[in-house]
Amino acid sequence: MSATDIAAWWGAGIATFVALFEFFRWWQSRATELRISASTNMQEFLPGSGLQDGRFVSVEINNVGDRTTTLTNFGGFHYKSWWQERLNKVTQAFVILDPTPGVIPCELAPGQMWRGRMQQTEQVESWSRNGRLYIAVYHSLSKKAQLTRVIIPVQDDP
Repeated sequence: MSATDIAAWWGAGIATFVALFEFFRWWQSRATELRISASTNMQEFLPGSGLQDGRFVSVEINNVGDRTTTLTNFGGFHYKSWWQERLNKVTQAFVILDPTPGVIPCELAPGQMWRGRMQQTEQVESWSRNGRLYIAVYHSLSKKAQLTRVIIPVQDDP
């Protein structure tokens, strides 16, 4: 093997490594990662008036990716059981039209956060305690909803 052959193999190896590295960087950058969290049994507190009647589920969405996306829809799914969830047999699907204080659609740049909420009705509590309840967020860079599970514990009123 001559010095020319060694240089050719060396160059081919380096070029292959660089191509794979660039592909990996492209693959990572195309993904927008949203982190969704849901807090249950929340109540609104108004200065001078105190706690308001009614409970809600507060939802926070953080864009921790490196691309801007648009939140296009906000809702949820209920499955009767873990098995029904695996089979994608939705018992109830719903859309939250007024996620006050959040607005949909909403452009969410990297590092930005969006907050919204839904009423925590007796029906929502029943779905959480009798099956599996999920908040679903749709955004412009994905065809599928991104889900987070909502577990509402039994709350004793004082």
